[in-house]
Amino acid sequence: MLVLVLAANGTSVLDVFLIRHIFGMPAGWYGLVEVVFTVGAVVGSVTSGRFKSDRSRVQAIQVGLGVIALGVLGIGVSPAYRVLLVLTAFLGVALGVMTACFGPLFTVRTPDAMRGRVSSTVNGLMQAASVISFVLFGALGASLGVRASYVLSVVVVAGFAVQVQRALRREVPSGIGQSAEAARA
Repeated sequence: MLVLVLAANGTSVLDVFLIRHIFGMPAGWYGLVEVVFTVGAVVGSVTSGRFKSDRSRVQAIQVGLGVIALGVLGIGVSPAYRVLLVLTAFLGVALGVMTACFGPLFTVRTPDAMRGRVSSTVNGLMQAASVISFVLFGALGASLGVRASYVLSVVVVAGFAVQVQRALRREVPSGIGQSAEAARA
């Protein structure tokens, strides 16, 4: 999830430059992009309630990785602002689903005595990744250019997705494919 936070937040820094310098629009249009992303994230997190088993949550995260990679690539090469808005909605939905599915996966598998520490550590790491992403992608955008920075982030997310797939094939945690309640029984 840290890689996704880096890529998703980092590319949001680039959105301003994409809108202002590439599409030639006023900076205010960036706000609409954020609204569309947020609505998508709410829809994604609400609809993720239908994923009842660990297996379906893992699969949703895997699909979400692909959607994010394709969406960021699409935004990076987007020919028009309207395309940016549509792709941003898909990114929001994917990230909302992934976030809502990730929480139960690590929470249920963490021993009760360590759950607070693990949750705090994960949240702290995600906040740190978020702040670092703004600095990193600001610098990338300034040195590589906006579109090249989007493409680079896709390479990172795609590489991470491949690593996740390999890890899942090597070591599938016990209980994947059943609900958390069934795993405890």
